[in-house]
Amino acid sequence: MDAPKAEFEPGDVMVIDVKSPRRFTKSRGPNSVLVAGVYSTKPGVLATLHNVAGDAGWAEDEVPLAVVGIVPTKICDEGGAVGIGDMLVTSSRPGYAMKAPANPKAGTVLGKALGEMKDGTRVVEVLLGAAR
Repeated sequence: MDAPKAEFEPGDVMVIDVKSPRRFTKSRGPNSVLVAGVYSTKPGVLATLHNVAGDAGWAEDEVPLAVVGIVPTKICDEGGAVGIGDMLVTSSRPGYAMKAPANPKAGTVLGKALGEMKDGTRVVEVLLGAAR
């Protein structure tokens, strides 16, 4: 992550940052094959180079990234209404997921919606990694 942590919100969809090794940034385009996960306030697993037990300051600068599990995720209606079980991909709205198109391209699916949304934007629980 090259941007300050304050520029991100829990639920943001994150992608691999191709400008920096081992960095992530907020998604900014639809159907990205760089999709990585979601900013989570309670990730089950922390994969970091920092000594988590010995260095309490690491969390001040890093965004915890969930890559598997059930995570509240920001979604929008760009791909249409979202139903329970729909596959989700990145949208053109920064940090948001949308309903995947029919037969999504390999590597673009973030996960499956566990909630629904008819229109607008909303945060719903998503089963990450369920359909990659």
